Amino acid sequence: MHLAEKAGLWTAERQAAAREAERRIHAGELTVVRLSFADQHGILRGKTLVAGEIAAAMKNGVGFTTTMLLKDTSHRTVFPVWTPGGGFGMKELEGAADVMMLPDPGTFRVLPWAPHTGWMLCDILYADGRPMPLSTRHALRQSLVALAEQGYELVTGLEVEFHLFKLDRENLALADSGQPGTPPSVSLLTHGHQYLTELRYDRVEPLMELLRSAVKQI
Repeated sequence: MHLAEKAGLWTAERQAAAREAERRIHAGELTVVRLSFADQHGILRGKTLVAGEIAAAMKNGVGFTTTMLLKDTSHRTVFPVWTPGGGFGMKELEGAADVMMLPDPGTFRVLPWAPHTGWMLCDILYADGRPMPLSTRHALRQSLVALAEQGYELVTGLEVEFHLFKLDRENLALADSGQPGTPPSVSLLTHGHQYLTELRYDRVEPLMELLRSAVKQI
């Protein structure tokens, strides 16, 4: 019995989605597929597999160390992973043990900025199929069930806000390799006080066109 079956996730719907993902991987001549999960901070982490390994990964999952779930936003491990309970009172976390990420084929996408690269979001599970308590997808499912039991339904929307900067220096010397690493040196693209001016848009138009074309393909 493979991992997806142990977890009770190998439904007819998921099997159909897996076959469709495989078809698109081969039809699109993809070379690699990124497998990602969102940690507690919303940071995407994961691994990249060659396309030929994805069929097996959708059934058996891919292992990764639990320390990926015990970091702060500067990517430092901040819990005592070598202590009993791994800092969380959970034996499964001791000694930086591995857990599994299981790709959800229903989330399969081809990345518009990397045309030979596929992408899938993953559930985080123990090797025996139990959901990992620190899995953000698992936490969301539990919350949705609790809401439904009280007669509520979650409705969300996305408001995208971001900053674009010019990269002046990446700061990738050996002296910059500590934790946290030295942040890159950046500068502004325009003066922010030029609100709604055509001059400002002219300055950022090349980047805006890249963003527009990428978002359109998602």
